[in-house]
Amino acid sequence: MATGWLRGVVKEVGSGDSVVVVAAASSSFKTIPPQCHSVRQEKRLILSGIVAPRLARRDGSSVDEPHAWSSREHLRRLLVGREVTFRVDDLIRDKGIEFGTVFDSGTGENAAVAQCAAGLARCKDDPKTQQNFEYFGQAKAAEEGAKKKGVGQWAFSSDGGQGVAREGGPKRKVLQVGTGEGRVSPEDLVAKSSSPSGGPKTRLGCVVESVGNPHVLRILLKPVKGETQKREFVSATVFLCGVTCPLVQRRRQDQDQQPAGPEPYAVRSKVFVENAVLGRDCEVCFEGLDKYGNVYASVYTDKQGTSLAEQMLELGLAKTLGWSQKMLASLQGSRQRQAERKAKDGREGVWHGWEPSSDGANGANGAGASRRCLVTEVVSGDTVVLLDVASESGSATLGGEERRVHLASVRAPRLASRQRGESQGEPWALEAKELLRQRLVGREVTCVTEYERKVPVGGGGGQQQQQTRTLTFCTLTYEEKGQGGQAKTVNPSELLLARGLAQCQAHRSGDDTASNYDDLCDCEQRAKEQKKGIHGTKKPSGGAARVNDLSVNSSQQKSRQFLPFLQRGDRVGATVDYVLSGHRFKLLIPKQAVAITFALSDVRCPARGEKHSDDALRFARVHCMQRDVEVEVDGVDRGGAFTGRLLLQQRGGGGGGRRVDMAEQLAAPGVA
Repeated sequence: MATGWLRGVVKEVGSGDSVVVVAAASSSFKTIPPQCHSVRQEKRLILSGIVAPRLARRDGSSVDEPHAWSSREHLRRLLVGREVTFRVDDLIRDKGIEFGTVFDSGTGENAAVAQCAAGLARCKDDPKTQQNFEYFGQAKAAEEGAKKKGVGQWAFSSDGGQGVAREGGPKRKVLQVGTGEGRVSPEDLVAKSSSPSGGPKTRLGCVVESVGNPHVLRILLKPVKGETQKREFVSATVFLCGVTCPLVQRRRQDQDQQPAGPEPYAVRSKVFVENAVLGRDCEVCFEGLDKYGNVYASVYTDKQGTSLAEQMLELGLAKTLGWSQKMLASLQGSRQRQAERKAKDGREGVWHGWEPSSDGANGANGAGASRRCLVTEVVSGDTVVLLDVASESGSATLGGEERRVHLASVRAPRLASRQRGESQGEPWALEAKELLRQRLVGREVTCVTEYERKVPVGGGGGQQQQQTRTLTFCTLTYEEKGQGGQAKTVNPSELLLARGLAQCQAHRSGDDTASNYDDLCDCEQRAKEQKKGIHGTKKPSGGAARVNDLSVNSSQQKSRQFLPFLQRGDRVGATVDYVLSGHRFKLLIPKQAVAITFALSDVRCPARGEKHSDDALRFARVHCMQRDVEVEVDGVDRGGAFTGRLLLQQRGGGGGGRRVDMAEQLAAPGVA
């Protein structure tokens, strides 16, 4: 039942005498429509008239016949990715097995004859084959030629005889990845790419055996140099590191549910991957493991360093995956993000209908706007409170509202929360907050809103509509004098990451990020390499020191016990921890490890609820909150609060760094 001659492209070679051919019309990924719901049609053919040595089963229940692997490799290198002309010669209907003749369209070479000529297959000697196989004579002549030359399985033995020769050395052994005897652990597999000196990771040779979803590959790792005599191969399933793709095969949420079809662009993405790497000699670099023990790797199709993931991103056939992208070197992660950005700008593939989010840098609500602000408070290592600065006067606008913003694409360790009943925060949380306090409080900064996020507010359970609040994420910069007196721009986010006091946020693909996200990732990578802060094993040196808090449930008698220690010198260094009112503060005195309530002795501001009380409180917050100050303690009032003068150091500008009396500052605008 021979068919006519057809044209196709060899997608895969399963053994030394079987190939998988797809139609030439569907061989290019560009011809696959975005909403394709079925994979392309293909034919699995067994070459007519010949039989090749059998490969071992994947379950390990059998072993390779002599020269089976060499036969498969010879046919794979000969045909994979090549355009061929083929026909179906015979069919076993009950088993669905098709026999066919395959010619390389470029060279005109018959695949069956080529295998016999290399001594890696033999002709079937039954009369039916001799009668029905049109090219039996050519194949038999090629087989006889291989016998005379002693090539392949017809190699001459040591005693001068000839027959189906055994391969020298140990047989090929395929190891599976997993736990247990005779398996390779995922950790050992990743270690194969690691450099002992900490340098660039090593690429290893492999062959891609199959493609599941576009970003999931089953590879056969070849023996590394120095171990080729062992002939030990490793079969492993790997995920492409840094990317995720539309799914061809989706899991069913329910056993009774019908299988879901492929996602848009899933089939196109899979066809591209199959054309690029399936059955090809590639290089793989193992990057790391996820919490489930899955192996993540980078696959390279050439020596130029362009990874398969990067090619898919540039064509819009994949999206970046932030958490797995952290396994990559900073330069490689940056190239992936640039490739995705290029696909977004060109509306390629999955980004065909993409538009910037209305909450993003190009959206509404003031996003993307640049403004001058004064930092009045540092809430945590990635959250600050800002007050707009009037452009006409260059001073803080007391009538404006303070607003809380978060550093874009940065996450610092969390402080302890009383609401959650935590007594201790995450390591390095205090150090991150202190760095921002020293660098930012009281300083004018340029604030650029990058994006906004709506997050749920707790307490909206049941059938009630859940309430949300909007968080604003910004990039802050400020100017300071560098070497030679020249001004330089400082980004506190980069400073935190470079010192290992924060991490880059692992954004989902399509989410807005900080405009300098690549620079942030570079800073984090340098901190990782130097094992700084949270990336090292060293614990914070300071930690949460034990402080005697006299501001809570204090009395005059208890405060007087500490009065001599605070009056021992002329002035005592302190930090304003909180502003209670215009003239009343909570101070932290590190030298004495004590927190006190301090009131100005020379002035009084309006009490809460009185006229101008809010103005006095705002003025005190702007000028004193979280500042380093000096106090002169005169005594203790009846409530146990210490009284005296508070001297504030003005930051740069016309103040020249001199200290001014806070009482005079309050009296000047008439708020005290």
